[in-house]
Amino acid sequence: LTLKLFINIITFTFYNCNSWILSFVCCCANFIRFVMNDCKFTTLDADKRQTVGSSFRWRVGYWLTPKKIKKLQFERFIEKCRIKGIDLIQHQDVYFVQIDFDEDISNQLDVHAVIHKVSDFIVQAKEGDQYAASVVEKLEKFEKEHPEILMIDSIAALRVLCNRFDQYSLIKDVCGSGPVLTPHFILLSDNNCKANLEKLAQSGITFPFVCKPVTAHGTELAHRMQLIFGEHGMNDIETPCVAQQFIPHDGVLYKVFAVQDKIFISTRPSLRNFTSGEYPTVMFETQKISKIGCVSELTKVTRDSEVHPPDHSSMFGDAPRKLITEFSRRTGLSLFGMDLIVEQTTGQLFVIDVNAFPSYDSVPDFHDLLCEFLHESLQKKWSPQNTNADAKTMIDSGIGSSGADSDNSDSEKKLKAIRLRATHERRTFSSDSGSLAGSMSLIAFEPDRNRIKRYYGIPKACKFQAGSDSTVNER
Repeated sequence: LTLKLFINIITFTFYNCNSWILSFVCCCANFIRFVMNDCKFTTLDADKRQTVGSSFRWRVGYWLTPKKIKKLQFERFIEKCRIKGIDLIQHQDVYFVQIDFDEDISNQLDVHAVIHKVSDFIVQAKEGDQYAASVVEKLEKFEKEHPEILMIDSIAALRVLCNRFDQYSLIKDVCGSGPVLTPHFILLSDNNCKANLEKLAQSGITFPFVCKPVTAHGTELAHRMQLIFGEHGMNDIETPCVAQQFIPHDGVLYKVFAVQDKIFISTRPSLRNFTSGEYPTVMFETQKISKIGCVSELTKVTRDSEVHPPDHSSMFGDAPRKLITEFSRRTGLSLFGMDLIVEQTTGQLFVIDVNAFPSYDSVPDFHDLLCEFLHESLQKKWSPQNTNADAKTMIDSGIGSSGADSDNSDSEKKLKAIRLRATHERRTFSSDSGSLAGSMSLIAFEPDRNRIKRYYGIPKACKFQAGSDSTVNER
């Protein structure tokens, strides 16, 4: 560099001896141009050194329960993120910091992102658990005070998913009149049979229907359901609950796992086709009924046409992907799953549940997928153009404001408090084709059974109430 500068001075002085000032200026210009071209630190690039510097390390705080860490094999994910970050992501590294909520988190979270699952704690806090309330309060306060930090996912959006009535109201609003619908539902607050029958009729719900706890996460009871076949079973209903129309779907459940806009579909067993009648109320747990490899009389099929159910995933087209994308856009959620079913006779696609940060046990190479998503999100969040334009705002979601499904004022307030980006306009999900037909763009992945057997044990046959289904007919 010194030699080049000296040569420039001699050259320009020799040819421009009467203009030594001009020579000096030209030499300076050459020097500056040399630095810009060879050292690669222009004024624009200096602003980006934070994201492209070879010595820079992303810092990601995380908080997951020991059970979740084991299910996700999160330690393996951390190691894979480090290795792949160095090799593939512009020589970057991701440094994970486990959050200790027993200490002041403001001293721990010198981070660029936080990944967590506190949905169970949100429910437990509402039920009076002081420690859970403290965890949620600290994390929510941090999220509000540091909007520049990438939060996976928003506490406000998770609160909506933790309440089934709020969740279904949101899904209904997102689906609109699109090709994917949600079954009719209604909130039953008490055991007034006469009033409940009127509510069911007003909501268009007929027998049989499924009663689900209002709480969708956090307790074992959240997955305990009841199948009601007639008026005689109304006294069996455990309230408060959300009554949802039962849709005959040939005993096949499609679990959709989403990592932002990337989706994967896996088939699981589900309830067989039932009709109304003088049958006893059936109680079941969805986690057992839909567990991989589970065999139960409630899911047992008898007709030849049901022994090998058709692969409806080839009929979906882009409908699930568009639904997932719109749901993610409206809520800001990135890690979630949806349960889809296909109506037996019409082929209509329904979404019956949404789960926050599911197990992803059927997703191939999930660690690679999550690592890629995390790096892309960090790059986008911390890019110079987004650093000063990442403010969030509160908007009215318009959910739960009319009709029999929306008579709960608390739910309305919660739904209005969903935090969305200021640049996101409100729109209703719809399909360009208007139907489920379309080119095949989704793949139904077969679960990695060896991995599941290795880490979760061999699935056992599901138990059900003795005699509860022996007299129940199927369609």
